[in-house]
Amino acid sequence: MANGSSERSSLFAKAISGFGAAVGGFDAGVLVAHGAAKRSLANGKAVRGFDTMIQRGEESLRGLSAKNLKPAYLILGDDAWMRDSFVARLRDLAVPAEWRDMNSETVWAVGTPESGAADLAQTQPFGSPRRFLLIRGIETYRGAKAESGEGGAEEKPKRRSRVKAGESPLAAYLGSPSPGTTLAMTVERWDSRKKWEDDELFQAVEAVGTVVNCRRPRGEDLRSWISVMAASLGVKLDPGAVRELVERTGDDTQLLEREMEKLACYASPEASVTAEDVIALTGETASVNVFHFLDTLFVERNPARALGLLSGLLRDNHPLKLHAILASQLRKIVALKAGLAEGLPASVVAGRLRLPPYLADQLALVARRTRPRRFALLLRALSEAETALKRGRDGRDVLEALVFECCK
Repeated sequence: MANGSSERSSLFAKAISGFGAAVGGFDAGVLVAHGAAKRSLANGKAVRGFDTMIQRGEESLRGLSAKNLKPAYLILGDDAWMRDSFVARLRDLAVPAEWRDMNSETVWAVGTPESGAADLAQTQPFGSPRRFLLIRGIETYRGAKAESGEGGAEEKPKRRSRVKAGESPLAAYLGSPSPGTTLAMTVERWDSRKKWEDDELFQAVEAVGTVVNCRRPRGEDLRSWISVMAASLGVKLDPGAVRELVERTGDDTQLLEREMEKLACYASPEASVTAEDVIALTGETASVNVFHFLDTLFVERNPARALGLLSGLLRDNHPLKLHAILASQLRKIVALKAGLAEGLPASVVAGRLRLPPYLADQLALVARRTRPRRFALLLRALSEAETALKRGRDGRDVLEALVFECCK
């Protein structure tokens, strides 16, 4: 067995052994068979987390100025609002308004060969010191499907094999970029499973420009974002209104902005918007988000809200699938607690578990405030729930009982 596998098995085994002793008579072998040890830590060495390699969208946006523009920007992530805000600001800084018609160009990768995009980047500005080129849907060049032109129609281009080292025209262009061009490239369909840091284009941008992570805010960060955005629109939201807005709209920041603009037209400057106002003016557009459910369950420990979210998730997911998601999240918390008990920094353990920083901070809080005996009881409850589901028990009843157990 590789060193990394040995270390993660050892860490998890120590945690389970301690929890078993705390609860008395707990069979750790059930969990090992359940696959916990195999999936807990990613490797035995500290890894450079993806989120630490690149700048967050809001940090990059604050740092932009006409004097320090880079030759290239690669904008990744699932926050379309931040992505579009960053691109708009970059365009405004790169080209004066009076020259924008002649020196600002947007193309979609799905309709433009990569060699053609590289040629466009070499085009010199006219009448302005700099020109701006935006290539949208850059994932098309990496072999992924992407959206088509700005009309929103969808095409299904042929899948390409991953571009080999030395074969990317844009990466070659970035070896000696044009001093008169600010190049921005966006990912329109974000897949967090894709390892962009291993990509030739990612590395080429990192060498001469900036890679930006436009990640959607979640949990407390999302609620803070809503409050700040509402204040900028002149709207006061009470805490209940913020919660209701998230539950009805989800974490799509573009949609949230539109709903808050609607509330701004309704609300008086003196009064705060309430949850009842949000219900009256906002349609239910959110699909139930698994991460919101997990946040409510493990971080907030709010059974009433968790049961409501569970009901929505059960409409589209098999109970065993939801059980597996719960088990996976709890294993990460257990592994995180084990790593912290070993004296490892939370950031190192989070890197091994491949947890984004915002989630690692929340789960570390859960891990620290939860006693080993409580984890043992939860792990046992998960094992018993899986057995009940596989024996044909009603999935809703089993998972609702599990929600109450997790929220104790």
